Amino acid sequence: TPPAEEGVDVDALPARVGRRIAMLRHERGRTQAQLASDAGLTEQYVHRIESGLQNPSLKVLARLACALDVALPEVVRIGETRGPPVAEP
Repeated sequence: TPPAEEGVDVDALPARVGRRIAMLRHERGRTQAQLASDAGLTEQYVHRIESGLQNPSLKVLARLACALDVALPEVVRIGETRGPPVAEP
């Protein structure tokens, strides 16, 4: 698959966005269950998104952004993916 932008691997986007969501969630001291509840999603779905196994729709990303109290661009910002591991204890 050709890159959408120079240096962006579009096949890696779900995993990178998932890591970003996990980082934002951890920064706020929230669990996957709390985020899921606030976004109207299942905990399993949030786990799959954060693990890069699910490619969420724009509508779902907007719901997650709202639940995390950030603007949508903050959720999909992929240049900043540092954070704790995705796995839940």
